[in-house]
Amino acid sequence: RDTQVLTVKKEEEETKAEPVRISEPKSRVRSTVLHGTTYRKATPIGTAYITVNCDGPEPADIFEVFINVAKVGSDVAADAEGLGRLISLILRMPSPLNPTQRAQAIIAQLKGIGSGRSMGFGKNRVMSLPDAVAQVLEQHLGSSNGNGQLASGLPDEEDEEDDTLQLDLGLSSAQSVTPDICPVCGNVTFVNIEGCKKCFSCGYSEC
Repeated sequence: RDTQVLTVKKEEEETKAEPVRISEPKSRVRSTVLHGTTYRKATPIGTAYITVNCDGPEPADIFEVFINVAKVGSDVAADAEGLGRLISLILRMPSPLNPTQRAQAIIAQLKGIGSGRSMGFGKNRVMSLPDAVAQVLEQHLGSSNGNGQLASGLPDEEDEEDDTLQLDLGLSSAQSVTPDICPVCGNVTFVNIEGCKKCFSCGYSEC
């Protein structure tokens, strides 16, 4: 009787199922060469050039995003670069979501974010830089023109006019400047004129 019990226990141990091993998602590795499309988009803080690079043949294979707006060294440019880096990190990091699902999640978070002012009307309305990025990603995901090729992403003829942010600062054309974000009021009316930084909204200055 004792021998039978030991035998049954041994058989039960032998018949235990092996644990199921699930492969963990891995980070996407950047290739030496990537192909992408650059979109020009008018935003409340100036014209943004948003580059979307893919690591596959389909527009949905988005791998990274670069955002250029305003001059290098400005607060606006720093915020734009940071936004692009975070989006690229989300697209590369390990995740059970495929590239399309990740891009759609990013669009859902950024689309509709408002700011102090907006550009355009109706479907062309851009409420902020994040909203502009969401619109570009949405356009890129649906940019196949039916034959597997990407649309050009170039502006229409009616959009050829300079759509950069224009501020009535009472300056001559020779004194054209690119505004930055005011550290006090937060408006994009902080300009550097002849070495003196001044906000044309609240009057704050660093002279």
